[in-house]
Amino acid sequence: MGDRSNASSTSSLALPSIPGASPEGGASPRRAVSPLLEVRRPHCTLNCDHCSGYLEDLYKHKIIEGVRRGGGSPLRPFLDETSVDEEVASLMDRCWAEDPVGRPDFAGLKEIVRKINK
Repeated sequence: MGDRSNASSTSSLALPSIPGASPEGGASPRRAVSPLLEVRRPHCTLNCDHCSGYLEDLYKHKIIEGVRRGGGSPLRPFLDETSVDEEVASLMDRCWAEDPVGRPDFAGLKEIVRKINK
C-alpha cells in the first residue's frame, strides 16, 4: 500500500494530448492563480457589458473551431491595469503568454503569489 507510485495517480489526472501542444505548456497556470483573481477581480468575467457585445456573435463552437485552426488572434480578458497592482497585471500577462515557455511554472507561480500576498 505504501509502495504506490505517484506516477500512476498523476497520470490518471493528465489531460489528453493536443496536437501541436508542447510539454512546456503543461497545466494552465492561470487556473492555479484563479483564486487570487477572484478576490481582486482584475479580469473580465465574460459577462460584463464590455465583452457581451463582442461575444454576442461568437458561439462556443466557433471559438473552439478557431482554436483548432490556429493562426487567429487569441481571446484574452480585458485588464484595466489601473485597477490592479502592477505585480498582478504582470503575472496575468505572463500566464496568458502565447508561447508556453514564457508562462511561469507552478513553482514559480507559487513564489510570485506569495510575494504579492505579503
